[in-house]
Amino acid sequence: MASLDSGIDEARARRLIDGIRQEYASVHGGVPLGFLAHCSLGPPYVDHRLTLDHTVVRHFAPADTLPEPFAAARMLARSERYAYIEVFSDGLTLPVLMDGTVVRP
Repeated sequence: MASLDSGIDEARARRLIDGIRQEYASVHGGVPLGFLAHCSLGPPYVDHRLTLDHTVVRHFAPADTLPEPFAAARMLARSERYAYIEVFSDGLTLPVLMDGTVVRP
């Protein structure tokens, strides 16, 4: 973890990020890609995709096609029961309740 304070060398930072991603994938099977959540803006939007830091990437209307693997989380995201759905590179989707509890399969 000490290497997280690696300064601003972009190449070194990229190697560190790649190493973390590989380690995460070897232990967990998939790498977190982002989140899908119910959208409260109202029509025409029903859900939105977020980055890992919870920044909205795009809002989606019902007829819009979501990219994989986010499409697999869509029905869960439309439920107001969940705060958001975690989406992983291996297709795993994990709903997160409003209190932060992750619903595991």
